[in-house]
Amino acid sequence: MVSRYDEMKRVSQEHAESPMVGDYWHEMFTPIVVILDVRGEWLTICRKRKEVDLQHWEWDLEHEEDIRAHELFEWLSYKSIPGYWANVAPQKCKETADYWMENKSRFWAAENFIQGLA
Repeated sequence: MVSRYDEMKRVSQEHAESPMVGDYWHEMFTPIVVILDVRGEWLTICRKRKEVDLQHWEWDLEHEEDIRAHELFEWLSYKSIPGYWANVAPQKCKETADYWMENKSRFWAAENFIQGLA
């Protein structure tokens, strides 16, 4: 019988090798990153959160970033032992990724406007 821990490690390894839109990486329920888009070796991710109120947060989708998949998973990897310091909840944030995809031109326009002010 496979332990829950071993299953969690297996699933995290599987999603590091084949990330999916909406994958939510966390560490002890602390949000780390959400995968917004997968384009071959490139991922669009969001690491930044914003508070909604004292007890709630949401991903700050105006701060997405493009990164090569191997760079993200090197960052999430332990340096001295095999495995990852964060775990994946497969496609847990699929609705968030879908919302970003449907509205990304709006997010990009806001980001470009803010950068133009700097």
